[in-house]
Amino acid sequence: MSSVKQPASLSEPILAADMPARQQLQTIQAVRGVAALVVVAFHLTQFIDGTYGEALWFGVFERGFAGVDFFFVISGFVIVYTSQAYIGRPETLRTYLTKRAIRVYPIYWLTIAIMTLLMGVSLLLRPNGVGKVITNRWPGLDTILLTPHHHALNIVSWSLSHELFFYLLFACLIISRKLWVIPAFFLVGCIYMALTRQLYVDGQTSIWAYFWFNPLNAEFALGALAGYGFLHHTIVKWEGIGAAALGLVWLYSFGDTPNEFFGERLLHYGVASMLILIAVLAYEHLRRPRLPQWIVRTGDASYLIYLIHTPLLLLFTRLLTRVFPTYSAVGVPLACFALIIVVTYLSILTHRLIEKPLMRYLSARLIPRKKAVAIN
Repeated sequence: MSSVKQPASLSEPILAADMPARQQLQTIQAVRGVAALVVVAFHLTQFIDGTYGEALWFGVFERGFAGVDFFFVISGFVIVYTSQAYIGRPETLRTYLTKRAIRVYPIYWLTIAIMTLLMGVSLLLRPNGVGKVITNRWPGLDTILLTPHHHALNIVSWSLSHELFFYLLFACLIISRKLWVIPAFFLVGCIYMALTRQLYVDGQTSIWAYFWFNPLNAEFALGALAGYGFLHHTIVKWEGIGAAALGLVWLYSFGDTPNEFFGERLLHYGVASMLILIAVLAYEHLRRPRLPQWIVRTGDASYLIYLIHTPLLLLFTRLLTRVFPTYSAVGVPLACFALIIVVTYLSILTHRLIEKPLMRYLSARLIPRKKAVAIN
């Protein structure tokens, strides 16, 4: 696949001096947005079931946590697609790590700061009510750095620790191609755990089993494999159709894989996500589609959708139970749909006004460069 001169990189800052700019893959942006919204719908489904004992939207999103599996596969693809030229070039390590830190931490820290502020206000207003609950929930250094098994003030931040772990494994290849044995070691360990362990319960399993050798880590490898194939193989039409058909059959042939069964999730949702990703890439390669801007913008804001929906969900649930003390078959689903619209709009707005300018500002000051290409 030939490189193009358009700047854009799936929300990745690219250095023209370090590597060729990649064409933005709008379909990948779109499916990232869809994956983020599926996770939002999953958390809404959990709340409605726990509060009212009813299945929101006929339970369509009861397995919406699989959006995280899709995220992991896409992340593996994105890193290979945007950073493959760094492999074996240790002089680019600082640039790579700085870009990854800029992508993950600043906006995450902003959400943590806002949540901490809200906790402080709640403590002042209701010290004997909510205050007792949140006293032991203040973020620590582990929360700020996203270390393994950190105290997750934002409940989705556990997945960011796995993202960072994958970035570090890829960094081994940047230092030296000979260090491929390190990511290979962890990949083999993840596959071993997937084959030998069944139920994973946070806090009741060792950090080796639950994090370092978590089967979900292998999903990044599936995405990386798809990325390598996309860069080095010309996709033909029948391959895309075959991947789409097999991916859908695979997705709906395993029943409902539980959230905590990570090995089964790897086999079920991880493999299905890779196949669907290959189909999407084939469509992108063969059609070069121009998608509606609102779809692309939703994908651009997918990280924000993922981060901010949980604190907004806390406020929403309190309001919803006051407006609807008992379940309303019309009102509750409509209110949940309205929340998704609000989360999406606020995320797009925040991405345009805060996240994107902040990333550009930090990149311009922290990343050594000869000529910078704009962050998408």
